[in-house]
Amino acid sequence: MAKLIYVTNVSLDGYIEDEQGVFAWLPMDDELFALYTDLLRSVGTLVRTEPALRRRMFYGACGMGSFSVLWTALALLLSEPPFSYGEATIGLFGLAGVAGAAAAQAAGRLADAGRARSATGGFLLAIAVGWGALALGTHAVAPILVGIVVLDLGVQGQHILNQSTIFALRPDARSRVNTAYMTSNFVWGAIGSGAAAWAWSAGGWHAVCAIGGGIALVGLAGWVHERWTA
Repeated sequence: MAKLIYVTNVSLDGYIEDEQGVFAWLPMDDELFALYTDLLRSVGTLVRTEPALRRRMFYGACGMGSFSVLWTALALLLSEPPFSYGEATIGLFGLAGVAGAAAAQAAGRLADAGRARSATGGFLLAIAVGWGALALGTHAVAPILVGIVVLDLGVQGQHILNQSTIFALRPDARSRVNTAYMTSNFVWGAIGSGAAAWAWSAGGWHAVCAIGGGIALVGLAGWVHERWTA
């Protein structure tokens, strides 16, 4: 009996597409379906058998969670007094995140030099420091801009180091390793967004900063534990 696998963003011959050509069903026979499900299960096997992958998933989750907390709540802060900015002005704050490109280059060089483990701690610390600056931004723009730049440097830097580390674990399974890592990132990013909305309604910007900074400190504590037990 043929199985159907749901896929997106495809336009290959033999696929059944909707009128926008976005969604499709891929017919698969039993043998191919079994292979597909085995590949999905193998992702879980990699997570169970690779401690370094789990550790880097943890760091990535803390980085993405903290990042999502910031960008979910920042618009709420800037749209209210004393700022009362419009959508276009709030959007310009995203330009402060361009600094993350510099972090990516630096992280790549550090990874090549064999300093990924120690540099990861520095980038996780930068995320926490960024939240410290952001906490001072209830009535001033400058701390917010500084906090965005520093936090984004930390998030992007640790992300590059995470990927550099996990890709070296299993060169024969890079796609599956990356699937595990990115799935974790997206899940915790969504959790971070939900936590930011709850914190804002419960205690405003300071509660948001406590949640975001707390996530960053959890990641940093995990790195310290790794250093002590290595």
